[in-house]
Amino acid sequence: MRKWIVIMMTAVMVIVSATGCGGKKTDAASQPASEAQAEAEAQPAAEAQEEAAPAADAPAEAEPASETAADGQKEAPADAAAPAGGQSTDAQGGTQGDAQPADTAQAGADSTAETAQTIEESRVPKEVRNILVGEWQDMTSQRAGMEITEWDEANGKDFHAQIYWSGSYADRMVWDMDLEFDPASGELVYKGGRKAEVTYNEDGLIENEDVKWEDAEGSFSMAEVGELRWSDSRQEDAGDFAFVRVYAYDVTAEEFSASLFKKLTGLEEGTAGASLKQAQTAEEILTFAADKQIWNLDAYARTAAITEAWNGLSDEEKALAKRNFDGVAGMIDKAFKDYESVRGTFEDAGVGEDMKALSVNVYARRSFNALRDLVAELQ
Repeated sequence: MRKWIVIMMTAVMVIVSATGCGGKKTDAASQPASEAQAEAEAQPAAEAQEEAAPAADAPAEAEPASETAADGQKEAPADAAAPAGGQSTDAQGGTQGDAQPADTAQAGADSTAETAQTIEESRVPKEVRNILVGEWQDMTSQRAGMEITEWDEANGKDFHAQIYWSGSYADRMVWDMDLEFDPASGELVYKGGRKAEVTYNEDGLIENEDVKWEDAEGSFSMAEVGELRWSDSRQEDAGDFAFVRVYAYDVTAEEFSASLFKKLTGLEEGTAGASLKQAQTAEEILTFAADKQIWNLDAYARTAAITEAWNGLSDEEKALAKRNFDGVAGMIDKAFKDYESVRGTFEDAGVGEDMKALSVNVYARRSFNALRDLVAELQ
């Protein structure tokens, strides 16, 4: 079972310092673990989904002004299958390394948004993104979770948030919001918020979606104790939710060395079988990123770990690793965009089935793009 680390006071100090809302700037990476972190065991997905929630326990809704027509429903976002709290799983209990139920629209949005953006391109302060992007859990209900991911600037929004409340093994309530960051207040604001009740079949695929509304307005704000508090015009009990950031267990410098840099420096250009070796390395690195949940690691810890591993390389090895990473990343991007165009190469390398599953896994995509950003910052 993976451990999850909840950062509370650190989050608010970093957000406040980054947005100029008062207080001294604090280096979150320098805080002692005993003061800045509290460890919590994630509830197994089976415990969270064994029983349907009693009607009295379900989040309360504000009286809707009008009901959305059934024929206007959209497919549920890909992330709808990730349960609240702990390690994200699909509706069948598979870990993030498995292919998740994903609808075409959301997977396409993830691919366009997340592969296009680099750290330097965002107008949102890096300290803010380091805190916001990742998994959050509602500490009030212990049944609701939230994922915050980044859009690119062409979308006109800064982040996408999805809240999910597991009612039972086969159904859940899902809220989706496209967020803009307000530097003056430090709030995340939105219009056109969407809520739907999603039902899954025995294969973990979306069977039915009952859209409740698509016109909510609201915001998320950082509270004094490092919680994100929610306000929504349609969800009347939104203020009862108290989301705190949860992190996957940290990756180490040794793991970056063995699973990333050793793989990259071991590639030889212009030799027989080089393209097949590159394909095999692409699958291994993507698997590493997905298994370690790079996108949901503590930003400061993962940066420190990869930098330590990087500094252990010679200048010649660094140049080779950077060059080979570009080639591997290009092959991974092709798999995300159109797996069939590179299927033959991956099959010849003996990793066809694994790469096919990874190519439709939105968590693998997020983790690889987080890894790409980390590599881009290395000097």
